[in-house]
Amino acid sequence: MDYQLQNYKTMASNLTKKFLKEQRENREKQLEFFSMEARYQKNLERVVRNLRAEKRVSEQLKKRLDDANKLIKSLSEQKCLTGMMVNVKQEIPEPMEQEQDTPRILKEVKEEMEEQQAQDSELEKLTFPIKKTPETVEIHWLKEENKRLTQELTLQKSRSKAEPRKKMVEIEQKKLRLKKKQSMKWRDWELDLLAATDFTGDN
Repeated sequence: MDYQLQNYKTMASNLTKKFLKEQRENREKQLEFFSMEARYQKNLERVVRNLRAEKRVSEQLKKRLDDANKLIKSLSEQKCLTGMMVNVKQEIPEPMEQEQDTPRILKEVKEEMEEQQAQDSELEKLTFPIKKTPETVEIHWLKEENKRLTQELTLQKSRSKAEPRKKMVEIEQKKLRLKKKQSMKWRDWELDLLAATDFTGDN
């Protein structure tokens, strides 16, 4: 009788130990599952944030590309209009009596160009973005090219009113060509500087 009682006690003790061990293992597995679930949730939130950020960047780049395409289209139209003005100027003879008004017209044109350039300079300070990127630099210099073409168009309009002196016209054209070369040089320099900065930042 005592032997059976001792045997039952031993079996009960073993079962209790086994139950407690399984309960501890289940609790550890449950904690591990909760930890995995928390990590999964954090990873999921990070992926969602990255996707939203990429979407915003994509929308901004698309908007900049659309703006650049509009500027390119505007510049193309300006060039076509300039070519048409040159052809019309060559086909229509100038009245001789208007030659005496040439200095006054050139002076007015020069004043208009200087005033427009001053206004564009002030507007540029307000509109050019603080953070420069290859896209914004390209747009900036497209605007500069548009400004230069506008000045050429204004000069062509002045020539349609009266035939200016050849030497004065050549001087104005040389100034515009020099300004174009300088703008291209500064644009290339800024793009190279941005590329070098991005390369250094990646390292």
